[in-house]
Amino acid sequence: MKILWLAHRDPLNPRAGGAERIIYEVTTRLIKNGHQVSLFTGGWQNIIREESIDGIHIRRFGRRIEPHIILPIYLMKNKYDVIVADLGHAVPWVSPVILRRRTVVSFLHLHARSLPGQVNRILAYLITAIEKMYFIFYSKLHFITISYTSLLDLQSLGIKGENISLIRPGVNTALFHPSRKTEYPSLVYFGGMRKYKRPEGPLSARSLGVMP
Repeated sequence: MKILWLAHRDPLNPRAGGAERIIYEVTTRLIKNGHQVSLFTGGWQNIIREESIDGIHIRRFGRRIEPHIILPIYLMKNKYDVIVADLGHAVPWVSPVILRRRTVVSFLHLHARSLPGQVNRILAYLITAIEKMYFIFYSKLHFITISYTSLLDLQSLGIKGENISLIRPGVNTALFHPSRKTEYPSLVYFGGMRKYKRPEGPLSARSLGVMP
């Protein structure tokens, strides 16, 4: 199949994180299975507009708003068997719906839960309002999500359970595997140092005095 993946960032973006890692892992596996994958995304300053990484054809347009403006014209000029509308950064891709293209939606988590303290109140309100509109844009589309909590969040937004598939992320066991325990209590935090990710959580757990 010829697949178009819509995302606000690509794996090479300086601000790429977990959402972009998932895009990379999924798309490279699709390519290994014989599919063609193009990634339609925004960019950053002094970027390469078009390049390939491990078989993924990346096309970058502007930064945040420009991809949404350019997408309708791009879809009218280019044909794909299926489009993946990635909601890793909240703002929905509506052009595929309006143009009636075959589309599935990738939903990682509800942003409203992590907004307090991260953005100003006005922006937090706007993003929360946008997420509540997913039902309007995507009520007839199929969603793919990675956790049971996210599945429940989608249902709370009005998406029917029959339109949601739960596919949990895999683990690179060559990189992440049990190792020899230290003689003293030790913890490893693996994640971004951002307030909403609560990196202090492991320290709070340690204060309980219970270690596995």
